[in-house]
Amino acid sequence: MNLLEYEAKVILKSSQISVPIGIIVTKAIFNTSTFPTVLKSQVPTGGRGKAGGILIIDTQEKLEEATKKLFSLEIKGYLPQVLLAEEKLAITRELYLSLLIDRKTSGLKLIAHTNGGVEVEENKDFASWLVDYSKPDADALGQALAEYYDLEDKTFVLQDLVENLITCFKQNDATLLEINPLIVTDEGDIIA
Repeated sequence: MNLLEYEAKVILKSSQISVPIGIIVTKAIFNTSTFPTVLKSQVPTGGRGKAGGILIIDTQEKLEEATKKLFSLEIKGYLPQVLLAEEKLAITRELYLSLLIDRKTSGLKLIAHTNGGVEVEENKDFASWLVDYSKPDADALGQALAEYYDLEDKTFVLQDLVENLITCFKQNDATLLEINPLIVTDEGDIIA
C-alpha cells in the first residue's frame, strides 16, 4: 500500500520520529493558525513541488485562494482529496534517508545521500549499509550516518532515528520507508 505524505507522517510520528506540525485541509475546512504555512497537495506521486503542488502561504487571506488552486491542480493524473498544511521550518540542510528491502541480499538496507529534496533522483553515489533484520545495530548505523552526513554532533539523535525507523519499518511490514527530505533546521533539529 502506498501512503500519502500526511498518512506516512502519522505513522512516523507514532514511532517517535520528529515531523513538522501539520493539519489536514479539506474543501470545507481550510483554516490554519500558523503562518507562514507550507500547503501541500496530497497525491500518490512524486514531483509535486515541480508541478506547483506545494505553496508557501503567508496570510489567512491567501490561504483560501491557494487551497482552491491546489484542489483543482492535477498532478500526474491525480487530483487531491485533502491537502496538508505544515509549519514552515527554517531549513539549513536537506538530506535523503530510506530503509528498504534489498532483494539481492533478502535483507534490509539503509540508504542515504547528503543532498535530499526536489532533485534527489539526479543524485549519484548514494551511501548504503546492510541492516541485520533480526538484530540491527542502530548505534553503529547511526554513527556511520552521522559521519556520512558530517553531523557527528548529532550521532545520538541519528542513532535514535535509525532505531525508530527500523522499528517503524518492521511494525508496519514496509518494503520501503523513504524520508525526502530529512531536514536539519537552523536550530539543529533533525526532522522528517
